[in-house]
Amino acid sequence: GLKCTTGLIDLTGALPLCPALDSAGPLCRTAVDAALLLNVLANRSHDTTISYRASELPPGYGADDLRILVLDEAEFSVQVAPEIQEGFRNVQQVFSSCGAMLDKKPFPFDFGEIAQLSGEMMAASAWNIHAGYIEDDEMPFGYWVRKRIISGKSISSDRYAMLRNCHEQYCRAWHNWIPRGSALLLPALPMVACRVDEADETSTKLGTFARAANFVGACGITFPVGKTKTGLPVAMQLMSGPFEEAALLRTCSLFQAATDWHLRTPAYPDSRP
Repeated sequence: GLKCTTGLIDLTGALPLCPALDSAGPLCRTAVDAALLLNVLANRSHDTTISYRASELPPGYGADDLRILVLDEAEFSVQVAPEIQEGFRNVQQVFSSCGAMLDKKPFPFDFGEIAQLSGEMMAASAWNIHAGYIEDDEMPFGYWVRKRIISGKSISSDRYAMLRNCHEQYCRAWHNWIPRGSALLLPALPMVACRVDEADETSTKLGTFARAANFVGACGITFPVGKTKTGLPVAMQLMSGPFEEAALLRTCSLFQAATDWHLRTPAYPDSRP
């Protein structure tokens, strides 16, 4: 799943939630497929003339100049499941064996704080957009989506202005922190996959790592890296600087050239009569 930099893909026709954070991107089997689709979808008003086919790398090609930033796990600010931790370490080993440079660099943000600020900003913006009908139970909104949007009703205009200011400050800080052409490796989720009806959407745990890319103005990609003992998927993500999709896809495709997790699909039961 490719989370493009906000503004890279035209959102005309999409239902808005928070225009300052909203983003669209392709969901594909491989990083190469995502690159090909992005080459079609990208807004040409941005500098996207480079070929996203550059991510189509044979094993080992150009790995020596790929820099991957890795945080100390103590910086995650949330408890990460042991099987996710194992996947996080295994991915580092794969990248290292491919010749990529792994570098530890202190993170200037707190993931929990980002998730909280991002959630408030989305709720306040979404309330301003959908206030005319979001409280109508007949409108086809999911329970948790409606609940989060309605929570924005209590956020004052002064608070929203502060949130917008925080967002702009975080974007500048991220742009200054992330070296050009590099990517930050993170878990996609802090916990293993669970049933939808078991997900606790009253907390920010689901978005602990996922919300960061939108709030700091990054682009990001999630990709499969293994399975739990019970056969459920484990995923990681990479985050790069704004409009660094080519470097991001190139890094992800390096991992996919060295592994086959992206080629494995679950055995769905045959539903035909």
